Amino acid sequence: MEPNLNPESVGALYAPTGGIVGPWELAIALAENAVENGVELKLNYAVTSIEKMDMGYKIHIKDEEFFTNEEIRTKYVVNAAGVYADKIHNMVAEPTFKLTPRRGQYFLLDKNAGSLVNRVIFQSPSKISKGVV
Repeated sequence: MEPNLNPESVGALYAPTGGIVGPWELAIALAENAVENGVELKLNYAVTSIEKMDMGYKIHIKDEEFFTNEEIRTKYVVNAAGVYADKIHNMVAEPTFKLTPRRGQYFLLDKNAGSLVNRVIFQSPSKISKGVV
């Protein structure tokens, strides 16, 4: 399928429905959609603690710019904290996992590369990286 790959490659996973999403653009689009649907967006706040209540949660936050504290009461919490998702999880549940961030890289080929490859190629993860895209 990809004749220009290293001949020492020993295996591959073919994922015809795989794709790549621009993470910044997706996050902005989701935030815009949430605001259009009534969400109050709080930027530059740190979550300092979360309390489970009978009908939802009480989230304690700190304004990173003015150092003021607030609390938000909500029925649901969506943990979208990225590399800090384990810390948010551990505020409301028994610690069951720890994230160890890894750096990945994107290799973009110029159109001058022609048909060097015909599909998105992912390098396998290793002990010290999540792989290369």
